[in-house]
Amino acid sequence: MTKILKHIQRLSLAAVVAWAMPAAAAKLALKFYDATGAALTFREAQTLQEGTMPGAFPSDAWIDPVTLRVLSPKPMTRSGGFKFRIPRGSPAAFAINWPTSSQGYGLVILDNGGGGFSNNAAVNFTWQAARDMRRRLVAALAARPDYKRSEAFDTALSGADERLGAGEKSREESVMGAQGQLALDRLVEAWDILLREYGPAYARAHKTETTPWLGVTMDNVSHYQDDLDRLAGMAHPYAWVRMVFRSHGSRPWAYAAAVNYAKSKGIKVMGQPVDSSADRHLTRAEYLQCYKDYVEGLPDVDCWEVGNEVNGGWLSSDIAKRVADAAAYCKSQNKKTYLTLFWQLNTAEPPFALFNWIGANLPADVRSNIDCIGISQYQELAPVGAAFDQVMRRMRVEFPRQQIGLGELGYWIHGQRYWWAYSQDPATAKEAIVEQYYKASLGYAGGNGGCFWWNFATSDSDCDFNSTMSNSVASLRDSLDAGR
Repeated sequence: MTKILKHIQRLSLAAVVAWAMPAAAAKLALKFYDATGAALTFREAQTLQEGTMPGAFPSDAWIDPVTLRVLSPKPMTRSGGFKFRIPRGSPAAFAINWPTSSQGYGLVILDNGGGGFSNNAAVNFTWQAARDMRRRLVAALAARPDYKRSEAFDTALSGADERLGAGEKSREESVMGAQGQLALDRLVEAWDILLREYGPAYARAHKTETTPWLGVTMDNVSHYQDDLDRLAGMAHPYAWVRMVFRSHGSRPWAYAAAVNYAKSKGIKVMGQPVDSSADRHLTRAEYLQCYKDYVEGLPDVDCWEVGNEVNGGWLSSDIAKRVADAAAYCKSQNKKTYLTLFWQLNTAEPPFALFNWIGANLPADVRSNIDCIGISQYQELAPVGAAFDQVMRRMRVEFPRQQIGLGELGYWIHGQRYWWAYSQDPATAKEAIVEQYYKASLGYAGGNGGCFWWNFATSDSDCDFNSTMSNSVASLRDSLDAGR
């Protein structure tokens, strides 16, 4: 009996010890193949995700599949191999910048059928990524029953389905990997076509609810008459100009003529007293005073940008408080307010990732003083690609009472040329980005577009808004007026 009791005691102790010890962390094991079916080494996969430009960096991250908040940065990179831990506590999706042949780099989200990963899993990356992307595309179609599918869209989608069918038929890992990459190429095309075609149609049908904004940014008003004439010609009656006022310590009176001229041309004006590059040069009190000076000095400005790229890691540590100050002041003066966030998710440390920063720094009382929310988007610094729809829908969840759009848009800015989009010729890529995002940003409830291309002013040496881009915006304007 004594031996039996001791044995039971030993079993009980073992059970307690086993219960007290944490379970081994689940891991995801990935396999990478290229479009020919060749297996990629870890270094080859790293080179692909980092891009080929000098100074590029790894982009892999664990994110929440629903909220898109970053859970853990660079898990694959830090592991030094294709097998790495899955975060504990909630399902996780794997996000990474990945290239396609025609559209360039975009954010690819591996979310395992939508549920994320919690348990040990071995996954053929391109194959599962294509399946996940197609599932989201089908859901997007179902959410847009009024979308009239074009031949171009159907061709891209059927091309992807042919590739996925070939992979299903083979079931060999290398074939599935190759067909997955080829399917991704076509799926990214299909996504772009859907969003580009749907945006103007949706905006046209909902103009009584949300007036579209077709905007550009001017941080130099030396040639304001020529620039504003050009803007009016391509975007009126939806034209907006975003004026960056404090580039060189100027005072409000220096911009009065440009503001007045814009108003005379039927152009609405958004004022930005403090660019993200200037924020650190001011104290919190100076930041607020700058808004007071400009709001008082330029009473005809239609909307005030109370913060620019505010989740960028290069801004002041108290930028959220500065935004709160400026927004509260502008609303006390009955002014419309706009807040611009910076698009970065897997390319940032968690505190600065878009949705992490929103959750930590924009409480309800601050949001109540903000009328419009925009994202500053630079594809070469932080690709979004086919994830654009997820991002915009998540923005709508976060900001159900605000208008949403793009607060700044540009491409191939010096010092941040890491991942290419659409074409490895920058001029061609810029034209494609204007064509895509001025349209796609209009296709959401409360979506006002905006975009506000950065290098528009002809007085700047890096002005890049060419006639093709102007014609693209003018064509969009005309489509918004179709049937009026």
